[in-house]
Amino acid sequence: MKSFKEILKNRYIAQTVGIVIGVVAIYFSFKNISSDELRASLASIKPLWLVPIVLANYVVLALKSWRWLVMLKLIKKIRFWLMYRVVNIGFMANNILPARLGEAVRVHLLGKDAEVSRFTTTASLVSDKIVEAISFLLLAASLILFTNVPKWMHYGLTISLIVTVVLYTVAIIYSTRDIEHKYLKKFQEGIAPLRNWKIFLEGIFASILSWLIQLSMIYMTQVAFGVVLPFWSSLLVLIAVNLAIVVPSAPAQLGTFELACVLAYTSMGLDKETALVIGATYHLMQIIPITLTGGLFAISSQFKFSRKGSSLEEVKAPATSYSGR
Repeated sequence: MKSFKEILKNRYIAQTVGIVIGVVAIYFSFKNISSDELRASLASIKPLWLVPIVLANYVVLALKSWRWLVMLKLIKKIRFWLMYRVVNIGFMANNILPARLGEAVRVHLLGKDAEVSRFTTTASLVSDKIVEAISFLLLAASLILFTNVPKWMHYGLTISLIVTVVLYTVAIIYSTRDIEHKYLKKFQEGIAPLRNWKIFLEGIFASILSWLIQLSMIYMTQVAFGVVLPFWSSLLVLIAVNLAIVVPSAPAQLGTFELACVLAYTSMGLDKETALVIGATYHLMQIIPITLTGGLFAISSQFKFSRKGSSLEEVKAPATSYSGR
């Protein structure tokens, strides 16, 4: 079994590699960019279009919260607001920590606040990600009806399909096994909802709605810069971005996100400067509001926890004094 120092060392290595990937991606995103054309693209923005994009972020978070609730509803009834707060804090953590460590934050917070085993919450998040991946692949399949995808994207989707099928198959087999080990059984509880078709389809439905809203966000960002492209162009960008950010990288997936947008838009004939500006703006419209509200939720949660601890001490103090007499 690995020692704590070895685990810590491996984590730092993963974080360092992630940051290096982000820096390299930023370099290629800005390579051969004309500063004059970049400024011209920025000057063409229509700011009012950014307002609905910011608001749409929170609808997407609500749908992601609903999907995770669905994955857990056979295990424990959890309040929607609690789940929404946990998901928002988790995404905020992903924006400030490398290697997608916000996922671990989500598991920890939900386990603590909802009083659910960390093994169960981890497994339920795995189920949640599998459902999200399946809905993503269904959406990606529809892109073939509109256009030919770039070769690199075709390879990425093929690998994603193989990995998703393998994970789903392993999860289904694991969920049907007779397991007596306490913690492995708790993990099994979080995987089991994948075998329930009603829950599975409800999760797919929530995911599809989430993807559709994200498509509209990309489309509105394009319109904000006066770029008129077919609606399927937003789907191409969405697929490119989500394939790119699968690999844990720098905080908020800085660099990999922008490079994916540049590759997608330039494959459709858009100039690199406009592609970068649209990608960076769309990214910032997610990072800034989600990080701010996630931070507020985190501060609020800490304050409530501190107040709760103080109240308990106040209650305990008289009892201790009385028993000493």
